[in-house]
Amino acid sequence: MKYEPSILLSIIIPSHNRQKSLDHLITEIDRQAKPLHNDTIELLIVDDGSKPKLREPAQLMTISPKWIRLEKNHGAPYARKIGYQNSSGKFIHFHDSDDSISANWLSRLYKKLNESKSLDCLITGRWVVSQKNKVFKQQKILKLIARKPSKIKRRLTYENCLGPLSGTTFSRQAA
Repeated sequence: MKYEPSILLSIIIPSHNRQKSLDHLITEIDRQAKPLHNDTIELLIVDDGSKPKLREPAQLMTISPKWIRLEKNHGAPYARKIGYQNSSGKFIHFHDSDDSISANWLSRLYKKLNESKSLDCLITGRWVVSQKNKVFKQQKILKLIARKPSKIKRRLTYENCLGPLSGTTFSRQAA
């Protein structure tokens, strides 16, 4: 899909057999999108070969997700790539289907993206949803190296210092 200047943010969620946590995440994104300019946010769900196929929560009123269904499971990196290729936002946010978002996450992210003239990457914490509770996770190394691109580049040579992509938003150019 071609980049459309009217879409500010594409949220891409790959998922494989995680209906319950996906329902929770989509519902929360939909709830937080109500006070925002909904026509500038798109939500893409990539069903990575789930059996049975994932289904859209019935109660959505704000955002109509775009569903992409893969016939067989290819893994999250491939599903993210397919989601990216079908997205049209100026900024791309990858979110794992078993993670959640904090209160006001979308409005804070939206405000930051609107204010930025040269943002390439925005890294935030994330809520990891387990069967027992939610746990807030933050990539601690990033506090030490966030303003030092040469150190990030050096670390990426040896390991993925950004951690899971659930807390990361990229400009289309950087992605």
